[in-house]
Amino acid sequence: MSVVLVTLVLVSRRYIWLYVSRKPDPRPPVADLLRDSEASTNPEALLTEAKRLSWLFNWPKAEPLYIRAEQLFKEKHDTRNEIYARVGRIRAQAETMSWVDVSEMLGQQLEIPVAKGDTKLRLWCLAAKGYTDLEINPASAKKAWTEAQGIAHTLGESDWEMRAKGELGIIAFLEGDSRRAATMVGDAVLSAMASGDVGGEVRYLEMLGNGFNEAKRYGEALAFFERAIKLSTATPDAGFPFMAYEGESATLVSQGKLSEAKNKLALALAVAEQNQKLGHQTMILQLLGELAIQTGDRQAAIRYLEQSADLAQKHKFYRTVGQSMIDLASLYGDTGDLKTAAEYAAMGVEASRKVGDRYYLPRDLTVLADLKARRGFATQAAALYQNAEDVIDAMLVNLHEAYWSSSLAGAMSDTYLHHFELEAREGNVEQALSVLERVRGRTAALFLENKVRFNKDESEQARALEENVSELQLRLMRYRRRERARQSSGPTCRIRAAAGVDPNCLDRIATRMARKAGTPEGDPRELTTR
Repeated sequence: MSVVLVTLVLVSRRYIWLYVSRKPDPRPPVADLLRDSEASTNPEALLTEAKRLSWLFNWPKAEPLYIRAEQLFKEKHDTRNEIYARVGRIRAQAETMSWVDVSEMLGQQLEIPVAKGDTKLRLWCLAAKGYTDLEINPASAKKAWTEAQGIAHTLGESDWEMRAKGELGIIAFLEGDSRRAATMVGDAVLSAMASGDVGGEVRYLEMLGNGFNEAKRYGEALAFFERAIKLSTATPDAGFPFMAYEGESATLVSQGKLSEAKNKLALALAVAEQNQKLGHQTMILQLLGELAIQTGDRQAAIRYLEQSADLAQKHKFYRTVGQSMIDLASLYGDTGDLKTAAEYAAMGVEASRKVGDRYYLPRDLTVLADLKARRGFATQAAALYQNAEDVIDAMLVNLHEAYWSSSLAGAMSDTYLHHFELEAREGNVEQALSVLERVRGRTAALFLENKVRFNKDESEQARALEENVSELQLRLMRYRRRERARQSSGPTCRIRAAAGVDPNCLDRIATRMARKAGTPEGDPRELTTR
């Protein structure tokens, strides 16, 4: 208890220190620097204002200032500041080209000797690379932000250090470590609030909202999105909060407010088109496609999703490619065009592999496996299910909170269920039972390691989600009286049990398997209260 209190005191003191050491917002001496005869020829003044705007994520307004500053620094043979302005200009123009090309250009700047020796310049270059690579290569982004965090700490740049921590938290989520992600991003948003970093606060509020959306905690997600939009609107020169509008629309859809969701997306799309934000255009088109699916307008859904996929493919926005392809696969699969659906699903899987999204890859693999199974390719389907289960198991290892592990497993339980059903239909009893044993083994390990605990204070929502993933596991662990265990459990019984025809047979097999594993008999509910 004393350790907890000391930790709380230290954390609170840090937030207080960030608040009292806030830096003033360096507003420019004139409203429009580029139209002022004196300011427009002063590259230092232009760069300072561009940095202020980009810190607020107002890249459209910062872009012309970076372009002009780069030109003037080049004329003055100021290589250091020319690189600084060039990196800003590249980031400002990032969504007008491929993320891969942007990443390559920023990587080239990092290799310039000046950027290697000047730590402040290197910090700026690494941050730009980290933001960019998050879209295409989380492993590379992690490397960039880890180095950036170290440099920021050495330089005493607390704002950049907290931003680096927040970005590493986002990467942790993509790696499947939701608990660590929530802690790091939560700390980043509180630090941003304390230090007055509006741009960082808006970004991490958006990210937390997205995380709650993924966990289907829509009410809490909406509060984060609304706060981000309100803060951005109230802050002069703040960038448009695209992610907040996109996330809020998804929340509104979950609440059945389809008209409001469409209006939010239409507004965000207009701003994205006006500012050539191609990345957000692809995302919004994809969300409009999903919204059309909800309203039953299949043709509009296909049109939006194909537009999103084409634009995303062209500019190598792989994360959006993956989602749009999976949505299209589901649409065509529902109409019985399994061949086309499988082609789209395969492209979705390939896109997820390219971007390294472990969180979404199991979903994509499961969709493709389902389609393979429906087409009669049972062996290929089984291999895909197993691949997805490997990824899910790897993510569950990193989860130490009951809600997040149940949310993840609940969201992905279709993988295990569909795999089990496939093996049962094919008469592969051992493989079907192996799937059940895999789920049971994972859950048992979590209990034994005290990673998952259910108690009287836990929410009904968390329990419901856990029940969704563990339905088969509980059936396997449901023990009957000793005399039923002695009854026959021959081959016919085993096939019926695997196919779900005879629950009593499944219970007898469960008892026998539990004894073999050394698990005591009794009511399986006892395991969930220890």
